[in-house]
Amino acid sequence: MIYEDVRAATTDKLKSLIEECCIYVEYRKAKTVTVSDVIFALKRQGTPIYGFEPVLEYRSKAHGRR
Repeated sequence: MIYEDVRAATTDKLKSLIEECCIYVEYRKAKTVTVSDVIFALKRQGTPIYGFEPVLEYRSKAHGRR
């Protein structure tokens, strides 16, 4: 049935994401998974979450302020 297929695909995707997050956590020598770890792992897998990109600063050349 479709339910089992969807469940298997979701489980595989989640396991892969958790493994990637663990790599980032181990590299940082931390014990907690952060939002950044999940975002980086998703980007690496090719499925980024939009809206979490770093904010780019806008500098007005005419006024010299940010």
